[in-house]
Amino acid sequence: MKQILSLLLIFSVSALTACSTFSDSTREMESRAEYGKLVLPTSKGDLPRRKKQRVEKIYMGGRILPSGDWFVGGRLLLVVNESDWIFDDATLKKFEGQ
Repeated sequence: MKQILSLLLIFSVSALTACSTFSDSTREMESRAEYGKLVLPTSKGDLPRRKKQRVEKIYMGGRILPSGDWFVGGRLLLVVNESDWIFDDATLKKFEGQ
């Protein structure tokens, strides 16, 4: 019984003192990563721009097909130009030129 009490005393004391020996965190990784620091591009041309998709709407009226069926008609959306990103970065232009 004396051994059990001594072990419980050792474990309780070690649990209280073990965590108190660590120093406070200095958060060095976060300071080196510079989280929250806003880096603005040197000029507005360095920002990528979005080119919108161009769609043409075509209306097809009702008509009788050669098979004798009546085609009611409807709208057809035709994609003329797909959407894309435009990069005007000077360093990218150097790589594309080589």
